[in-house]
Amino acid sequence: MKKYIISGLVILVLSGILFGITNQRGSSSAVTIGFLGSLTGVDPNYGEAMKGGVSIAVDEINAEGGIAGKKLEVIYEDGKCIDTKSAVSAAQKLITIDKVNIILGGGCSNEALSIVHLLEESNTLLLSSGASSPALSGLSKNVFRNAPSDAQTGEKIAAYMFSKHFRKVAIVSDQTDYSKGFRDSFLKSFANLGGFVVEDISVSPKGSDYRTDLVKLKGKEIDAIFINPNVPVSAGIIARQVRELGMNQQLFFAYHATPDLVRTGGDAVNGAVIINVPTPENDAAKRILKRFEEKYGKSTVYPYNTLAAYDAAMLIAQGIKKAGSKTEDVRSYLHELKNFTGALGSYHFDERGDIQDLQYRFERVEGGKFVDIVE
Repeated sequence: MKKYIISGLVILVLSGILFGITNQRGSSSAVTIGFLGSLTGVDPNYGEAMKGGVSIAVDEINAEGGIAGKKLEVIYEDGKCIDTKSAVSAAQKLITIDKVNIILGGGCSNEALSIVHLLEESNTLLLSSGASSPALSGLSKNVFRNAPSDAQTGEKIAAYMFSKHFRKVAIVSDQTDYSKGFRDSFLKSFANLGGFVVEDISVSPKGSDYRTDLVKLKGKEIDAIFINPNVPVSAGIIARQVRELGMNQQLFFAYHATPDLVRTGGDAVNGAVIINVPTPENDAAKRILKRFEEKYGKSTVYPYNTLAAYDAAMLIAQGIKKAGSKTEDVRSYLHELKNFTGALGSYHFDERGDIQDLQYRFERVEGGKFVDIVE
């Protein structure tokens, strides 16, 4: 009997040691955080871009001695972007099994919004480098993001279109949290400027033939079409089908300056205008993007999000070093941070957890390339 008791105690002790290695809440030999991103699903390039940025940062942090002598480890989980059940399951695993109290990612708005209740219940902090839905602003004290809210971006593209004398427009969105949030911001901003939305079309995020909906635009007095789905693949398909239906209005997109847009849209996207976040040209950004290419054998499809994810990991490491590893410690640190200088440049977070001081740029598609519009 004693033999079995001793064996059981050994197993429990060993289990505790192994658990302690990967348990942020009480870890003794490592600092462990989680990552949630779209590693499969509608746009795996998006999640891979952010995972790569985090991984590069972790390599550098550990090469410099880790956090207070402890190695930084990340547990990566697939949130599948618009598949909210997968995002919730992945977050539950990170929080309840892996016992992390900090998660990087939730890069898609659907992912981030679907797990907010878990973050609140478990007092877990999320720092997202991609979720842009305005609904996230101030939704939880535990949510931060160094990707811009579409409340800001929607205002910017509406103002740009109006300044170019587009007064009557159509918008084509899909039924995702990202797309709906951007749509709402754009509609409000464009109307406030005096513009008029002739058609407001909503399509399935899993569709591939949108012509039944797009035909509603034919024959209407429309100056421009804002194509606003969740992913570049859908944006390119919609643009191509708009042209196939014989419509030649100016096209606008947000963020979708990727090879997938050109691949699926072909000649239809030439001349289109895209509002985009900047790709910084500082030395740190260049080094990180080069390191990504060396590590993965290809360039990142989403350079901004790779750099934002790199910064996110650095911010968390810095916060733990300076303030402590508890959720409230890191949360207070991020709120009180006046100016963080990272791969994205210099910025801070407002009281709602949103990034501030970010600049935008506009690009035009020319011969399948994305060219900055300089005015």
